[in-house]
Amino acid sequence: MYEKNTESARGTGRSRRKLLFRHLLRRIVHLEYGDFWAAQGAFQRSNTYLLAYAILGMLLLAIGANILEQNTHLIAALSIWSALPLIVLFWLRKSPQASSAPTFLLVASLMLLGAWLLLGNTTDSLSGSVTWFILFPTMTMFSLGLRLGSLVFGLYYLFLLLLMLTPLSRYITMPLEESMRIRMLLAMLGAFVFSWWAEFIRENTRRALARSMERLEEEARTDVLTGLGNRRDFDAAFAWITAKFRRDMQPFSLAIIDLDWFKRINDTFGHAVGDKVLLHVSQVISRHIRASDRLFRWGGEEFTILMPGVGPEAAAAAAERIREAVAESPFMYEHVEISCTISVGLYSGTTTQDTDEALAIADKNLYAAKDSGRNRVVS
Repeated sequence: MYEKNTESARGTGRSRRKLLFRHLLRRIVHLEYGDFWAAQGAFQRSNTYLLAYAILGMLLLAIGANILEQNTHLIAALSIWSALPLIVLFWLRKSPQASSAPTFLLVASLMLLGAWLLLGNTTDSLSGSVTWFILFPTMTMFSLGLRLGSLVFGLYYLFLLLLMLTPLSRYITMPLEESMRIRMLLAMLGAFVFSWWAEFIRENTRRALARSMERLEEEARTDVLTGLGNRRDFDAAFAWITAKFRRDMQPFSLAIIDLDWFKRINDTFGHAVGDKVLLHVSQVISRHIRASDRLFRWGGEEFTILMPGVGPEAAAAAAERIREAVAESPFMYEHVEISCTISVGLYSGTTTQDTDEALAIADKNLYAAKDSGRNRVVS
C-alpha cells in the first residue's frame, strides 16, 4: 500500500535538495521567512543596525579629530548627537518588532546635523564639516530604499539648493565661496546617482532571491507528478485548519484514499502508464470535492483529502461520491480500458485531535476497507 514508484522517489530527492538550497539562501541574505514582504522587516532592521553603527563610528571619529584641534564647541555638540545612535541601538535590542521609526529617526538626525553645521555652527571648521553631506545620499538610500530614499534625498537636496544658490545663503553662519558650494552640491548629486544605482541592483537582487525562495517553497510543497500538495503541504494545511477551527470546536474530516491494485497496473503496463493513471485519478477526485476541501498526494498511490467543517455523515457521503466517480471513470490507454477503483478510510471529529491521531484512525479504516474487499468507504 505504501509502494513508491521511481519518479516519486526522484521527486523526493529533488525536493530535499531544493529545501537545502533554500535554507542556504536564507542564511546568506539573512531572511527569516519565505515570504518577501515579511522578510522586508528583517532587512530593514538589519540596515538600521548598520546605519546606527556607521553614524556612531563617524561621530566618534569626528569627536577625536576635534579633540586634536581643541574645538570644544563641536566636541560638545557631536557628543550629544552621538547619543542618538546609541538610543536607536538600545531600541532595536529591546523591541523585537520590526519598525521603520528608528530608521527615520537616524535619517532625520543626519538632516538636522547637516542643517546645524550650516546654520548654527560658529566655529572656523565649517568648510571641513560640509564634507559630511557627501555621506547623506548613501546612508539615505541604504536605509530607506529606492522610493522613500529618493524622496527624502530630493527634499533635502532642494533645501540645500535654496540655501546655497539663492540669497538665502546669507543665513549660513560662515558663508562658503560659491565654487565650494557648487562642488559640494555636485558631489552630493554624484553620490546620489551611484547610491541609487547600487540600491537598485541590491533591491532587484533581493527580490529575485525572494522570488526564487518562494518558488522553491512552492515546489517543495508540490507533488511533481500530479501538481497536488505533498505531505509537507498537508502538514501545513492541517495545522492551519486546527488553528482556525479549534476555538469554535467545529468538525472536520480526513480521508485517506488508496488506488486499488496499483501494483498490477505498473506490472502490466509499466510505470509510465501507472503515473498517467495516478494523474487521471487525481483529476477525477479534484472534480468531485468542494472548493474548500484540499486534496494531497500522500505518496505512492495514496491521496488524502482535508474537509474542514464537515461532519461524519457529510464526509461519508462525499467519500462515497468520489469512490463512485473514480469507478465510473476508467483510464483509456491505446484503446485499452484500465479500470480504476479506490478504497477510502475516513476520520471525522474535531480539531482537538492532533495530526497523528486523526491519521492513525483514517489509516486503520483504510486497512479495513482493503481487507473487506476494496472499492469501498469505511468510517
